[in-house]
Amino acid sequence: MTATTTLASAASSSITGGYLSNGTGAQLMLGDGGTGRYLLLAAYKAQLANGANYQGVATFRCS
Repeated sequence: MTATTTLASAASSSITGGYLSNGTGAQLMLGDGGTGRYLLLAAYKAQLANGANYQGVATFRCS
């Protein structure tokens, strides 16, 4: 799964692929982490080769 998108500013989000239609994809959200930092949250769902679904959430604090 590839999640390529552009987020315009802090407090914005973007959805890729079929994330909202029970398919593979992601929702990426950008937030203001204060003092020049950003918070990036990624909720994702991918389908493995055996057909099983793998989903989760990742958080990043960027400076």
